[in-house]
Amino acid sequence: MINKIGNILSGAQSKQLTAIKNVQRDIDTTQLKLASGKDVNKALDNPSNFFNAKSLTSSASDLNRLLDTIGQSTRTIQETDIAIRAVQKLIDQAEALLIEAEIELFPSGGEPEPTIIPDSIADFIPYAGAQDGGGTVSLANGGLDITFSGNNWKRLDFGYTITENTILRFDYQSTILPEISAIGFDNDNNFSNNPNFFFLNGTQNGGISYAAPQPTFEYDRSGDVVSIEIPVGQFFTGDFNFITFINDHDAAPANGNATFTNVTFFEGNDVLLPRDKQERAAQYEAQYNEILNQLDALVEDASYRGINLLDSDDLRTDFNAPRTNFLETEGIDGTSLGLGLTDRSFQSLNRLRTSLGQVREARETLREYNATIASDLNIIQTRLDFTQKSINTLKNGSEDLTLTDLNEAGAEMISLQTRQSIQISILSQQDTSIADLLQSLI
Repeated sequence: MINKIGNILSGAQSKQLTAIKNVQRDIDTTQLKLASGKDVNKALDNPSNFFNAKSLTSSASDLNRLLDTIGQSTRTIQETDIAIRAVQKLIDQAEALLIEAEIELFPSGGEPEPTIIPDSIADFIPYAGAQDGGGTVSLANGGLDITFSGNNWKRLDFGYTITENTILRFDYQSTILPEISAIGFDNDNNFSNNPNFFFLNGTQNGGISYAAPQPTFEYDRSGDVVSIEIPVGQFFTGDFNFITFINDHDAAPANGNATFTNVTFFEGNDVLLPRDKQERAAQYEAQYNEILNQLDALVEDASYRGINLLDSDDLRTDFNAPRTNFLETEGIDGTSLGLGLTDRSFQSLNRLRTSLGQVREARETLREYNATIASDLNIIQTRLDFTQKSINTLKNGSEDLTLTDLNEAGAEMISLQTRQSIQISILSQQDTSIADLLQSLI
């Protein structure tokens, strides 16, 4: 409307009016700065700052959209951690049940006790002939340790029927290599080349027939104690009067040695459940199966927004807008089968102990996986913190390019208003009526 009165003004008044219009335009601009808080509100204000600020704001918005995804990844891993802790409690319960079952169902522990325990070296019967001479026998640890040194072929009364399930177990050590070290069975005191011996150690490969090829149970010559188990019944069966120890070393210096410890015979490599405990074993089996069924149900419920790391799902967490930087958290099969809990029978000691071993292995698997996802969670939380700070930096950078100094803008507004007031005052001195009109229009 100020423009429309220009045709009634003199030249001086028109110039004054133009100055007032310019000041008013500056006042309008300053008012917009104060209202918006921005020094740059459109591209024409400052093209470079405007578009740079817009780019920074867009980048901040892209990262802000990632925050929800990153945050949900932390929740997924937290849910998995909670589920693992619950599964571990069920694993602990299963282990306790198995231990209780072993104690009740197999009170002796199922371990056979040593069978060959001579009272004195006089119990050893020499073979006839020169094959047994010049050697010594010594006992230790109450007869559990039997050491032969030099040239020895000795027998002990045995009186045992070897069946298909008979197993011979002992610890063996040799610090000086003999010509032949072997163990076997016989029925008389005459040296004979019968096939009922098992080669253990030595430099001589011929001269004796063995029940098994020489390397089958051969000592590793380390000088250390090793455990040897021979399934005798797989090679021959029958009644035998003597167990024979051979430490053949008749070549000078005749000092080869061998120590046998805890010589034990037992039938089969397992202890079967007695008939009178079948019903109790079935009860234990039912309890154990229920624990594993509940474990499977728990794993099935360990899902967060459709992702279940314990059901072999993988979790991808993106860390930048182009999705080029990310972390892949691999899932595992946390069910009873996936954890290897496959044996559920309590019908023998071996199978029960197999179950116990599987339970303990499953616990270790869960612990290792828990450590893995804990590491991933730390990485994700670190990236989450980094992303939040990056967003703030981008926003602050955008504001640095566009925000106005309110104190400066306020002072500018006062200055402009003062200038405008002076201009109107000057114009009013020239023509009061026009000045009043201008004042009413501003």
